[in-house]
Amino acid sequence: MLSGIVLVGLAFAASGLALVRRVLNGLIGVGFIGYAIYLGAVFEGGQYTVFWGVFILPVTMLIDSVRTMDEITDDAARRRAAIRAQGRERAATPHRTSGTRERMAARKAAELDAIRAKRAGAAEQGETIG
Repeated sequence: MLSGIVLVGLAFAASGLALVRRVLNGLIGVGFIGYAIYLGAVFEGGQYTVFWGVFILPVTMLIDSVRTMDEITDDAARRRAAIRAQGRERAATPHRTSGTRERMAARKAAELDAIRAKRAGAAEQGETIG
C-alpha cells in the first residue's frame, strides 16, 4: 500500500518528468494500492505469496524519477546561466541598425563641427583682442 501511495504521489508531484513517466508511475501506484486493498479487504484465501518484484519495482521507479528530476534541474540551471550570460553580452553590445549608426555618426560630426567652430571663433577673438 505504501509503495502505491508513494508512486501516485510522485506522479502528481514530479512535474518535471515526462508525461508518459508520470502516467506510468500513477498507473503502477494505483495498481499497487488496488492490490493491497484486494488482499486486505476482499481476499479470503488465508495465504498469499508476495513476489520480490513488488518491493523492487517501486524503489527502482522512485530512484529513476529522482535521478531524472536532478538531471532536469541541472539542465534548467545550465540553461538559465547561459541565458543570463547572453543577456550580459547583449547589454554590453547593443544591436543597432545601419540607420541608427548613420544618425549617430551624423550627430557626432555635427557636434565636432560645432566645437571646431567655437574654437575657431575664440581663436579669432583672441587674435584681435590680444
